[in-house]
Amino acid sequence: MFRKLSAALFAAMLALTGGLCAFADPFEPLTPVIPDAPIETDAEQVTIVASYDPESDLSTYVLTLKDAAAFADGTPVTAQDVLFTYYYYLDPDYSGGVDLASLGIPGVEPYRLQCSAERIESLSETMSAIEAAGADHAWSEADGWSEELQETYWRLTDDYRAVADAQFPVLAQALVDTYAANIPAAGALGYTAEEIAANDDLRTAYAMVTWGYASYSDGELVTTYSKRVWNVADGFVPTIDDFAAELSLAYDGDLAACWSAECPDASLEMPELPDVRTEFLRAAIGDEHDAVASISGIRMIDGRTVEVDLAGVNVSSGGALFGVEILSLAACGDAAQWDPDAGLYGHPFGDVSAVQTEGGAQIYAASSAFGAAVDGE
Repeated sequence: MFRKLSAALFAAMLALTGGLCAFADPFEPLTPVIPDAPIETDAEQVTIVASYDPESDLSTYVLTLKDAAAFADGTPVTAQDVLFTYYYYLDPDYSGGVDLASLGIPGVEPYRLQCSAERIESLSETMSAIEAAGADHAWSEADGWSEELQETYWRLTDDYRAVADAQFPVLAQALVDTYAANIPAAGALGYTAEEIAANDDLRTAYAMVTWGYASYSDGELVTTYSKRVWNVADGFVPTIDDFAAELSLAYDGDLAACWSAECPDASLEMPELPDVRTEFLRAAIGDEHDAVASISGIRMIDGRTVEVDLAGVNVSSGGALFGVEILSLAACGDAAQWDPDAGLYGHPFGDVSAVQTEGGAQIYAASSAFGAAVDGE
C-alpha cells in the first residue's frame, strides 16, 4: 500500500482542495513498470545492466567493473571482492546496518538457515497451518506438527504483538503530528482550526479522517476498519490509542508493513521487531541442517563481472545493490578461506568477527531509496 506522502505534498493537496481531504479507501499498490529493454547505467567505475525476464519473474543485474574501480591504495576492485562483501553482509552473524537480505535475492534464506528451499517451503506451510488453526487450537497427534512447534509459533507471535502494540501509538502520533500541522484555515469536523490545534484528540480525529482511517459527515466520525461511530458534534472523538488500533486492524497487526507504508517521517526509525518467520524456521530446523554452499541469486561470471537476481519486476535497486561499501578480500578477509564449492567466502560461515571493515571502496554512489521502497512492495 502506497499511502506514504511527504508533508509538503500533503500541504499542497490541502491548498488545492481548500479543505479537508478524506481518503475513504486505502490506496492500491503501484503496478511496477516492466521495461521494454535492458536498462544500462554507465557510471565512472562500473557499468550496470538491469533486465526483467517474465518467464522466471526475475530481474537480473549485471555489474561490470571498470579499470577505475579501485581501493584507496590503488588495488583494483575485483568480482571476488564483491562476492566476499555480499557474503559478509548476508552472513547470519552480520549485524550491521546494510540490509541486502530484504531486497529479494533468491537463495538468501536457504543459505542463511542452511536449509533447502524445499524444506523451507514445507515448514512455511506448516507455520501457515498452525496459524490457521488458531491460538486456541488444542493440539492432537492428528496434527501435522508437534505440540512444541505449535507452542513455539504462538509464543513468537505473542512476542511480536507485544512489541508492535507498544509501537503502533508511536506511528499514530507521527501521523497526527505531520498531518495536523496543515489544518485548513476554515477548520474541519465542525471545529475551528484553533480548536483543533489546541486539542490532542481533535487533532487525532482530523488526521484520521484526512488520511483515510475515518470518514466524517453530519457531526459523526466513522472509523474505516472497525466501523466505530463517534459523535464529534457532542465532543466524542478518538484518541491516539484508537488511531493506533485502527492502524493495527488495517494491517492485521503487521507493524513492519504498516510502518514502511505509512510512516511520514523518514528520520523516525522503525523499531526492531521479533522475526516470527525466521525464528520459527530455526526452531523447526533444529540441528538438521542441509549443506547450502551458495546463494543462487548471486553469481560471479568472471573476474570483472557479477550477476545478481531480484525477485519480481525490480529494475530500480542498482544503488541498493551496488552502492554498499565493497570490502577487499585480501585486506579485510581471509583469502585462505575462499572456497565457494565448500561454502567459504573469505570467512567461516556464521562467524564474521574477524572481518575487517576499514578501507572499503564505494564503486557506485547512486541513491536508490525510492526505487528500493517501491520494488520491495
